[in-house]
Amino acid sequence: MSVTSYYASQGRKAAPNALSLEEADRVLDAPGLALLLAWRGSQPADGSPPPYAAFDPSAHPRALPGVQLVEIDDAGAFRYRLVGTREAALRGFDPTGRLVSEGFFGVDAEEVLSYYRRAQTERTPILIECDLLTTASRLRVYDISLFLPFAGDDGSVTRVICYSHQPRRP
Repeated sequence: MSVTSYYASQGRKAAPNALSLEEADRVLDAPGLALLLAWRGSQPADGSPPPYAAFDPSAHPRALPGVQLVEIDDAGAFRYRLVGTREAALRGFDPTGRLVSEGFFGVDAEEVLSYYRRAQTERTPILIECDLLTTASRLRVYDISLFLPFAGDDGSVTRVICYSHQPRRP
């Protein structure tokens, strides 16, 4: 059974909700809020995405299990460069080194890639809430994901950090 048909059988939509950043206080946990505040604190005065070199994810050890560092190559492909232990456990494998389309956690690859593309093109954090089925256990989880874009030397977005956590559904 596909994720979409599972949700349909449960009378639920699989489509995630895009949230405004004003809702971050309501839905993000403390490590996620700390990442968002650090991202904002490292942002240049012109409001563009901060350079990745100005941001140190290891300064936020409580967030690391939920972090996915994705690199955008010259051809526009999105590849996992680092995947936190909680995120790997939800998938049932560690997708580090794989394309996002090969190691994603979500309804389908195009939907997941659309969030990374939005962060890349809009050059601003993207906050999403949705219900998902875990790859490893097929259990349904409520997921909050924050996508933070980072600029390369030329100013274009070359990396996106996604932080996810799975709180109890409100």
